[in-house]
Amino acid sequence: MPDITTQKLEIDRELVARYFFWSRLWFLLLGWGRRFAKQQADRLDYWIEGDMLRVDQGLWWFQRKSIPLARVTDLTLIQGPFARYFFSGIWTLFVHTAGRGTAFPEAMLYGLRESEAARDQLSAAIDGAVKRSAAEHAA
Repeated sequence: MPDITTQKLEIDRELVARYFFWSRLWFLLLGWGRRFAKQQADRLDYWIEGDMLRVDQGLWWFQRKSIPLARVTDLTLIQGPFARYFFSGIWTLFVHTAGRGTAFPEAMLYGLRESEAARDQLSAAIDGAVKRSAAEHAA
């Protein structure tokens, strides 16, 4: 059995909570704003485990995704005008995979600390997974 390593991707939860709070203003009207945004940010978790990207997110509809790194085709850092103007440190990393059949990303990773370094870390893990997958198929 291969040695499975785990690498956590760090999230700036405070910044993400503020972003969720201000970008979902309709929750303010219901009186849930800050509490809901903080709880949603606290539920985010991203990590690389072996050849899989693991993503936990959601509050009411909790999602737990396992994305094979060998299927990832594109990593894109996005910073919209709202985030750029009010939250200069927040970026979203879009993870696209092969065979999904839509233009939407397989996962959106919010609020990564040092987002470019996280993208590079994920890219290196993808390269390793692709090489291991090719070696298994060649054997």
